[in-house]
Amino acid sequence: MSGIIFEQNSCNQKYRFMTKIILRVGALFFFISIIIFSQKNMDVVDILIKSFSLAIVFTILLSGIVLIFARASNKGVYNNKHETNQNENEKLTNG
Repeated sequence: MSGIIFEQNSCNQKYRFMTKIILRVGALFFFISIIIFSQKNMDVVDILIKSFSLAIVFTILLSGIVLIFARASNKGVYNNKHETNQNENEKLTNG
């Protein structure tokens, strides 16, 4: 029982860590876009609006990409565990 609780906590910690990374990369993109747009002599309000909208879009896209890879890797791990369990069951019944 405690193994299941520990496993869920480690998954939550991994999820939180990935979320922090994604948000920090989005913030980095926001500030870089502010620098790029400010070099084009635009109004401050336009710079902030464009930078904010680009950062939001970039963060959402990055979250989607990470989610796709995370689900694919989890599916692969699940399939490997399932195959291992089947092999062990066959060895027990045959052996």
